Amino acid sequence: MGSLRAVVGAEHVRTSNLAPFTVGARMGKGEALAVVQPGTLQQAVDALQACVDADVAVVPQGANTGEQRVPYMPSSPLAAGQP
Repeated sequence: MGSLRAVVGAEHVRTSNLAPFTVGARMGKGEALAVVQPGTLQQAVDALQACVDADVAVVPQGANTGEQRVPYMPSSPLAAGQP
């Protein structure tokens, strides 16, 4: 948690009262060690890098609407149905 607090500030890292963040709007439930709510795009990038460096799984969550979309990129191998 220390490296997350260092990159986004302690006020942006929650480690208690996580229930609203561990239940999906429509379905699903899980557990979390922390919830990071970055104040800037750079803080989001830095927080994600800190998690990658610590080998910690990340589950991004938007506005808890259940909408998760990936932009269509025609040049992507996935667009052509390739693995």
